[in-house]
Amino acid sequence: SGGSYPAPGDLVGTAGDSSADLAWSDMNAAGSGYVIYDNNNFGNIISMTNEEAEGWAGSSFEFGGASTVSAVSIYHDAANNAIPYDMQICLFGTLGSLYSSDAVGCVEVNTESWVDGWNEVAVENWDMNGSYIIGHTFSNLYGASLDESVSFTDNHSYFNFTGSSGLGAWDPQLSSDGSFEGEWGIRANISYESAGVTYNVYQDGVGIASGLQVSEFTASGLENNSTYTFAVSATYPD
Repeated sequence: SGGSYPAPGDLVGTAGDSSADLAWSDMNAAGSGYVIYDNNNFGNIISMTNEEAEGWAGSSFEFGGASTVSAVSIYHDAANNAIPYDMQICLFGTLGSLYSSDAVGCVEVNTESWVDGWNEVAVENWDMNGSYIIGHTFSNLYGASLDESVSFTDNHSYFNFTGSSGLGAWDPQLSSDGSFEGEWGIRANISYESAGVTYNVYQDGVGIASGLQVSEFTASGLENNSTYTFAVSATYPD
């Protein structure tokens, strides 16, 4: 397994009268089921331009505690991917604060029997701690499905490719010119445990609350029509 200590994500703030209501992703949640980022609106496929090139479409799954991946679903555009393709589906952990290019688990599938739409692939219980990327290969003949209806600022998509020295660094910018961004057609069936963290809130770089056990906070005593910057960190039990 691999491990990392991610910070709380998806911090949003709502202005009030001399206050701001803050909320962020609950890192102490526990449960199981499919993690879905897309809107099931796949109007585009992305393929490599070089016939020798191998690309990787990857989606990040961010957890503070332990989790187990039991299955991965890939969206298959049958009309544009008629030629059977040998696809690698792999999980990549973290190396420090970055996603690793070394896979910790892989399966290989052939798309010949895949139906148009979602296709589930069972994996042998990929057990992880912290965040990771699940990715699949694509080529000049087989394109990865991309849902461009999802806001760029909210997406979890990464791109990589196999070079002469193996995989490079995972890039959160899918296109160099911004011509396409969105969520890849990757979903994962995951059971996950609470990270057991407490939260700390900062206003303009100064701590204003610590030891919070809930993923929300109201900052008070603010001046109306003024701008404030808020951040949240997590304190782990170990």
